[in-house]
Amino acid sequence: MDRIALSKLIGANIRKYRVQRDVSQEHLALESGIHPAYISKLERGEKCPTIDTLYRLARALGIPIYKLIDIDGDIDNISDTAYAFSFLSILFFFAFLRKCVILLVQEQNLYL
Repeated sequence: MDRIALSKLIGANIRKYRVQRDVSQEHLALESGIHPAYISKLERGEKCPTIDTLYRLARALGIPIYKLIDIDGDIDNISDTAYAFSFLSILFFFAFLRKCVILLVQEQNLYL
């Protein structure tokens, strides 16, 4: 799947959960700290959100972040906990690993 198709699917999920919760783009913008024009572009698939943006939107919508990135539409067929753990644990592991490497390099006074 290419980036454009992925952006459109994620944008459709953002819109779906926003509409389900009867929240306007302006209210979601206020709650998430994201500009309403950017939310509009996300929903239309014109922009691809970062993990930080997805986190802020999910938090503002009161849903787990993985529901916004469910591109296969089968999130209801598996355990929410299992899905969240399998996907997000990988992301956080690599973020943690990156931070450890940075700290180790700084501690050893090595420069990459």
